[in-house]
Amino acid sequence: MAKPIEKPPTLAAADVMTALGGRPLGINPGDDKAPVALLTIRDALMRRLRTTGGRPAFSEDGSRQRVQVSAEDWQSIVDIASHVAVGRHKASPAQVASVLIRLALERIPQSEISASVGVGSED
Repeated sequence: MAKPIEKPPTLAAADVMTALGGRPLGINPGDDKAPVALLTIRDALMRRLRTTGGRPAFSEDGSRQRVQVSAEDWQSIVDIASHVAVGRHKASPAQVASVLIRLALERIPQSEISASVGVGSED
C-alpha cells in the first residue's frame, strides 16, 4: 500500500522574511504605485509585442488613434516607458499608453459599459 503524500508545512511570509534577514517593503497587493504595477505593464507588453527585426510592434491589427493627454500624464507615461523593457528593447511611450488604456478598460465590466452607454454606440 502506497504511503499517503504529506502536504508541506505552510510558511508565513513574516517567518520567511525573518529567516532570510529580509525587511518589509511596504507593498500591498493591488498597490498601483508598487513595482508590481511596472511588471504588469511589462508582461502585457510582452504578450502583445512581436518583432520582425526592427522595433517590436503590437501583434493586433488595431488602428492608430490620436488621444489628447496632459503634459503631466505624458511625462508619467514617458517615465514608465523608460523603466519597462521587453527583451532588449525599450517600450515606446505610445506602446505603454496603449497598454495602460487596455489595463484600465479591463477593470470595467463590459456589462457595465453596455448598460451605461448603450449597445451599438458608434461614438
